[in-house]
Amino acid sequence: MINQNPEAETERLNAFELWIHKAVWPAYIGCFWAVSYAVFVRFYQAAGGTLGLPGQFENPEAVQMGSYYAGVLIMACGFILIALVKPWGRIVPAWVPLIGGKAVHPLIILIPTLSCTAYLIAHAISGIITKALLLANVITIPI
Repeated sequence: MINQNPEAETERLNAFELWIHKAVWPAYIGCFWAVSYAVFVRFYQAAGGTLGLPGQFENPEAVQMGSYYAGVLIMACGFILIALVKPWGRIVPAWVPLIGGKAVHPLIILIPTLSCTAYLIAHAISGIITKALLLANVITIPI
C-alpha cells in the first residue's frame, strides 16, 4: 500500500531523528566497557598480572608496556565516545584559556573517533581470530 500522506512520513522520520539525537546511552555503555577493559585487563597485565596469559614471555617488560599503551588508548576511545554526546564535545568550555566558548570543528572529534574505532575493531578481530585458532590447536604461539 502506498502512503498517501507524506506529512505523516516526515513526522515519523523527524521523531526517529529526534530519538537518534537524544539517544546517548550507547556512548555511556561504550565508555563503560572501554574503561572496564582498560582497567581490569590491560592495566592489570601492565602491572604484571598473568591471569589469562598463556606461559611466560621472553620480554615481560615489553608486554607490560604494550598492555599499558593499549589500555591508555582504549580508555581514550571510551572518553571520546562521551565527547560525542556531551555539550563540551561541541563547544569548548568557557574556563579553557584562549579558546573557551568557541565551537569545536566536527573533524576534531571525528578523526580521533574513526582512528580509535579502527584500532578497537582491529584489536578485537585479531584477538578473536588468534584465540580461536589457538584453542582449536590450529596455530601455536611461541612464548
